[in-house]
Amino acid sequence: MRFRKHHPHHENDWPEEFEGQRGHRRGGRLFGHGDLKLLLLANIAERPMHGYELIRSVEEMCGGAYSPSPGTVYPGLSLLEDQGLIRSIQSPDGSNRKQFEITEEGRSAVATEAEMIAIIRDRLKMLASNAASERPPFAVRRALHQLRHALMRPEGAWNDAEIERVKGIIERAAVETARGS
Repeated sequence: MRFRKHHPHHENDWPEEFEGQRGHRRGGRLFGHGDLKLLLLANIAERPMHGYELIRSVEEMCGGAYSPSPGTVYPGLSLLEDQGLIRSIQSPDGSNRKQFEITEEGRSAVATEAEMIAIIRDRLKMLASNAASERPPFAVRRALHQLRHALMRPEGAWNDAEIERVKGIIERAAVETARGS
């Protein structure tokens, strides 16, 4: 593997194969160039996974503070596969979902980048720890997620009466939640 600096703010050299991946979260950049792909590769080295499992594993590592989008993860997996670091296999449950397993070349890359993987995981543990002290429990976040989806309606579906009704529900929930603290 050839190494070169990818980002002026990083002191470490990065393998060229992992360049270009950016993850974002509120408050700035979470992943440096290639960090997410490297993390995906390391997770696959632990056991074969499909894309959704990889998304959830990163989300869990971050304590729910960040969840990579499928539009970020799947192109990264395709690149790792094109580079021969992982390969797709049929899911053992017989579903049509592709699982990914690491290749020997991928294991070699993980071994070479073990220190960087540890740094990335430590950064995510710190994020998870901070998120745990600032965020509501997972069940409450899930309920908020359901609420956001319930509010996603075409613009024409909202009339004045519906806007007032939903606004009242949300305002009452906010008051009752604050009162309970």
